[in-house]
Amino acid sequence: MQAMTRRTAFTSVLAGTVLGGAIGSSLAFAQMSMPAPSKRAAAPARSRITFHGQGFDPMTSHIVAGETITVASSAARPLKLASAPGAPEKIEHAVAPHAAASLKFAKPGLYVLYDAATTRFDDKVGQVVARHDAKQFPLPAYTVILVTTANGRGLATTGSRVSIPDSYMTFEPWAIVVNAGQEITFVNNDMDPHIAMPSPEPMLMPNPSGAGGALSSVVWLEKMQSFAPIALAAKTGKGAVTLSQPGLHHYYCPIHAVYDSTAYTFAPLKSYGGYPFIMDGVIVVLPT
Repeated sequence: MQAMTRRTAFTSVLAGTVLGGAIGSSLAFAQMSMPAPSKRAAAPARSRITFHGQGFDPMTSHIVAGETITVASSAARPLKLASAPGAPEKIEHAVAPHAAASLKFAKPGLYVLYDAATTRFDDKVGQVVARHDAKQFPLPAYTVILVTTANGRGLATTGSRVSIPDSYMTFEPWAIVVNAGQEITFVNNDMDPHIAMPSPEPMLMPNPSGAGGALSSVVWLEKMQSFAPIALAAKTGKGAVTLSQPGLHHYYCPIHAVYDSTAYTFAPLKSYGGYPFIMDGVIVVLPT
């Protein structure tokens, strides 16, 4: 695979099959009033994302191109929704307090959306990070949306190697795309040990929900048992995993980051060298 910088690698994953090409803007928005909680109709978790003022619930979603996601805000302040560089379609949209916006995603790819009022994209590490001037620093507010074709594809595969550089303590690249059954290798070049393990978000949600109003055991297994934690010893520690479940897999290092279920986002540990970057990443698995 051709060598890329952190930002170009991240951009290529976000763009899916649109690698280096012109990106049009066919994303449709619709502003609406947010219905009262008691009158809200039950909907699949994947079709609705709620901004709580500090973070988003859920942090990861998977939809088919052409489908719509409602971003609803329960916050008392405006949400400045923005997309990370290289998204298949650029998103810049304001959502008023206690209102909602309907976003229709026409193009497959990986969309990293964040609240630009509290969070920014850092070119140095190729991921979002909390703004130093934000009241909620060091907590970033971001959500990841995987958009695929109806058969679960639509993105171009990337390399299958993830490394931890001897600086910043981040997983590099932050996002990769592989085929189901393809081995993914982790290499730790840092002087500290690390662990790669599935995100704990579903288990810590106060009211987890999905299609039918309950988080099914299948979804729990997908998110919580997608792979066993990988221990990476300091200085060239290695590990590998093979994922068979197509979709979006979010992981993090529990030594250097913790999920805050009240803020709906991850918090970095102040004692480590990568602070305030969140030591996490995503793996997109395509069906074979």
